[in-house]
Amino acid sequence: MFTSKQRLDHGVEHELGFEKLFTSFDGIQCEPFGQVLLPESAREVLRNVKIHVDSDLGKELINTLPEDWRHIYKRGIGDYLPSLSRWDPDYIIHENKEPIAFVEVKSSITTTGNISIEMSGLLAALVNSKRLGLLQIYAFSPCEEKDFWSFTTLEKLMEIACRPNDGRGTRGSNRPFVLIPKREIVCNLESVFVNDETTSTF
Repeated sequence: MFTSKQRLDHGVEHELGFEKLFTSFDGIQCEPFGQVLLPESAREVLRNVKIHVDSDLGKELINTLPEDWRHIYKRGIGDYLPSLSRWDPDYIIHENKEPIAFVEVKSSITTTGNISIEMSGLLAALVNSKRLGLLQIYAFSPCEEKDFWSFTTLEKLMEIACRPNDGRGTRGSNRPFVLIPKREIVCNLESVFVNDETTSTF
């Protein structure tokens, strides 16, 4: 079982690896976004922002999730939704200040065939894709399944997500999550944009 600090350190290490990866793309730049820009004191405040699940806003947000996830998600979070700002994407990539996409970096600290992603993170991404109007992609760091960075879109991730779990009694964060089969994430960055029919210079 890994501690919260070990998980955090592991994630930071791979985010730095992602930044290094982007130095190889001519003209494309990667800027930090989301919680990385916030001091710890602000993060503590966000942890105390709560939205009741039975409020109009709470219902609207939960209904953004697939129907068969909703009762599992509610069971896992209890009476209150967390602030979705806690799951803002890690980076925004652009070319000469023209936005291309938001990027969320994911890494696996275990050697299993799946990687877990919190439902709140996916809910935040679904809401942000409408609120911010920009493509969100996921970057998966090299692991035992593959020795290269691989990418996918939020839409594809939602298609392959499986086995929703309320997180109770698990060894992780004890928050609701889904599993993503690592073998399903094999696209390079250019392929993600081609499949999304988005013009790309990668």
